Amino acid sequence: MSRKSFIGVDIGTSLIKMAEVQKNDSGLEVVSLRKSPTPAAEDDALVSALKEVVPPGTRDVITCVSDGDVVSRIVQFPQLNKKELEAAVSYEMERLLPSSEKMLIRYVPLDMVQPGGSQELLLLAVQEDIVYRCYKMFSRAGLSLAAIDLSAFALWRLFARDTCDNRVIIDLGAKFTTILIVSNGIIRFIRTLSAGGDLLQCTSSCMFEDFDALNGIASEIHRSLVYYSNQENAPVEKAILTGGACRLEGLLDYLQDVIEVPAELGRPVIPELRQKEIDGTFAVAVGLALREVI
Repeated sequence: MSRKSFIGVDIGTSLIKMAEVQKNDSGLEVVSLRKSPTPAAEDDALVSALKEVVPPGTRDVITCVSDGDVVSRIVQFPQLNKKELEAAVSYEMERLLPSSEKMLIRYVPLDMVQPGGSQELLLLAVQEDIVYRCYKMFSRAGLSLAAIDLSAFALWRLFARDTCDNRVIIDLGAKFTTILIVSNGIIRFIRTLSAGGDLLQCTSSCMFEDFDALNGIASEIHRSLVYYSNQENAPVEKAILTGGACRLEGLLDYLQDVIEVPAELGRPVIPELRQKEIDGTFAVAVGLALREVI
């Protein structure tokens, strides 16, 4: 019997978010959203938090590693057979990796054939210890990991799959900001900033407490868009804002003025999904749950 319910768990630096998506005859529906504060580094506390946020009786879940822990690059390679490609990917990532730690390396074809027959791949690397700790924590909570995904893929799945424009998805987490550019449904650029919504809390008058931090984040986003546009000769047409801080008053207007791109709050692009809006706090968790559905 095929599964009818899928659960994504996004362990952020501030909150653990859980989303449950059900599949039925009328389509897909987000039936449950839960969150709990992310404890400090103590493993026992994290296990307890996972048990609290995931519904009782759940077995398989999908999660992702933190944006700040992943090294990603989009690289062109000539057409190679599988063995040659794996060797080329390993060599390229070893050259690019900033750490001597043992890394797990994966690659994803981007379905972009370049002049001369070359292909583009998204290369990904993460420390083995981080992945093993993740499996251990979920196992201690009585959960089995069906997959460890990338948060950028979850955002793409929810906000950019099968689209026909050049759009940037800006995910404002507590400590990190993910910048994801998608062209005609294909991921073209990923960047993670070590700054997020914790720096942008508003005072009672709704003025940002740290304007320099806000301006710094917005300026880095703008630089990324300019870099992409110059490299690809294709300007970004739309900005999608999501994440826990996306609804801070005045943020949307300020951001689109700085990056010079029309901006809007994220809306799912999946026709089968009943919800027309998703709380930005849960966007990654919902996108993770959809991994096994679409």
